[in-house]
Amino acid sequence: MNAIDFIQKFGWGFSKDCVDNRLFSVGGAGGLVSVPDDLKRYVDACELVRRFGGIHMAKADSSDLDGFEKTSPYWVKVKQAITLVEEVENYNDV
Repeated sequence: MNAIDFIQKFGWGFSKDCVDNRLFSVGGAGGLVSVPDDLKRYVDACELVRRFGGIHMAKADSSDLDGFEKTSPYWVKVKQAITLVEEVENYNDV
């Protein structure tokens, strides 16, 4: 199971708990489910986007920047986080 499938199956909250508690597998009705290695990357992205008040606010804030600010390491990280969260949100649309 990849990270996006995991998040969609178990939700952001449980995914965050797995990352925070360093759980590598969880028991479920179907047996053990491995926690994907890249899950932390998606959870960290979600947390960063939530600090802006959600995906729409993060996108609005990052699009209001001038050229120099848009290339700062912080805003590059924010844009990457937005992309990861959108990957999860739009995964079933593809």
